[in-house]
Amino acid sequence: MRSALSAIVALASYAAAFAAAPIANAEEPSHPLGAAFLDDRAIRAALLDEGSALVEAGQTLPLETVQEQLKRKRSVLPAPAPENPFVPAPGDLAANLEAASLIVARVRYCCDGCGEYESNAASGFVISPDGLAVTNYHVLDADADEEEQRSGYIVVTRSGLTLPIAEVLAADEAADVALVRLDVGEGRSLPFLPLASAGRVGENVHCISNPAGRFFSYSRGVVTRRHLIRRSSGRTPRLTVTAEYARGSSGAPMINDRGEVIGLVTTTDSVYYTERRGQQRDLQMVFRDCVPVESLRALFAPAPTDEGETLSADTAEPTDAV
Repeated sequence: MRSALSAIVALASYAAAFAAAPIANAEEPSHPLGAAFLDDRAIRAALLDEGSALVEAGQTLPLETVQEQLKRKRSVLPAPAPENPFVPAPGDLAANLEAASLIVARVRYCCDGCGEYESNAASGFVISPDGLAVTNYHVLDADADEEEQRSGYIVVTRSGLTLPIAEVLAADEAADVALVRLDVGEGRSLPFLPLASAGRVGENVHCISNPAGRFFSYSRGVVTRRHLIRRSSGRTPRLTVTAEYARGSSGAPMINDRGEVIGLVTTTDSVYYTERRGQQRDLQMVFRDCVPVESLRALFAPAPTDEGETLSADTAEPTDAV
């Protein structure tokens, strides 16, 4: 009996000592995006710290340059070749999507006397290992005439890299899409997403975005519609999906079950049963529209024909993309 009691006491002492001892290799991650559970406030603080350092070091594009480059209608680069010949496993699909998704933010010095930096975060994604990336036109369309010029655009990858946007290669205001080049640095490559040829009604879609500062949030749904919207500049194609997103999701990738981009988030349109005297009541549906991948592909140089020539805008097949 005494020996059994001694053994129990010894075991209890060992357990207490083990619980109190530090766990090996349990160091805090160097970036909050490396944690097992995301802390949005810590991610935002890191974004501001690292983004403001890039602005102060002059490594971000001036707003005037961004505005000027947004006028570029087409890149000289060809569209990336498809590199996804097989269907990823469900777990790999979400992981690949997350790895290539971005926080896209404009970091600027607050000139109202607070003496701190602030940011507005949106979304984007990488489409080539050397740093070609995509977001919405309206995400980059900031006022270049403001007095405070300590401002710049940066992205944050899922792995915690903070990189400046080095150049706007092409953009389409009506379609609401912009192609940019990230300053990746020497010898570094990024996870990326291949481009589909088109999105089809009824196919599954998956999205990772940053709605209202809830960074790297996953949602899924289906494509419900391919349609045109009318603007002063003409008709513009859109895809409607049921995958959920919100403010801060602009520019996020929408991919199919093959892991290919079929579009990017752009707008929502809420339908209420009653709208009278400025009052909206009884929400019925929310239509979530995306820029189709065809509009993104239109930003690249024309593809060569079988004879080795390139199709010009006059000889290409007609498209509804503006």
